[in-house]
Amino acid sequence: NDPHSCRGRVFPPLVPGANDDLGEDGAVLAFAIVEYMRRFLSRKFGMPELQEPEALLQWLHTDDLAGEVADDLPTWAYAIPHIDAANRPSYAVSAILYLSTGGGLDFEGGRLLFHGDEADSAIVPREGRLMAFTSGVENPHSIERVTAGERFALSVWFKDSD
Repeated sequence: NDPHSCRGRVFPPLVPGANDDLGEDGAVLAFAIVEYMRRFLSRKFGMPELQEPEALLQWLHTDDLAGEVADDLPTWAYAIPHIDAANRPSYAVSAILYLSTGGGLDFEGGRLLFHGDEADSAIVPREGRLMAFTSGVENPHSIERVTAGERFALSVWFKDSD
């Protein structure tokens, strides 16, 4: 099972055929956002040429906890601590652009958790916030289950040219 394949509430917006689901304007917008993120993060991380992005539009909803969706999708694999580069060794930078706000505004739960040796740290999603971090062993992370409402995000993984 490829976690980047198109299933249910997870959709890869940069693949051929994305126009069919997003419409031409939506597909162009998704590409433009990812390209802007690539250039911005290349500068911020001092990696001159981040490239070959892979992306997922994600919709996490309380309905994902029961019934057919939970049975058919690996949606809650995100809740298990993981390292992105362990899944794809070529990943250099991981990024999440939040399209909705947590803390009870649009949804409850759904925080990004970074797991440290001594303690975990939590990031509450805010619409328009871009979170980016290196994809290696230094950043084990997970996403809390959404307990109410709907969490929308664009997740992108970039490869380094080196």
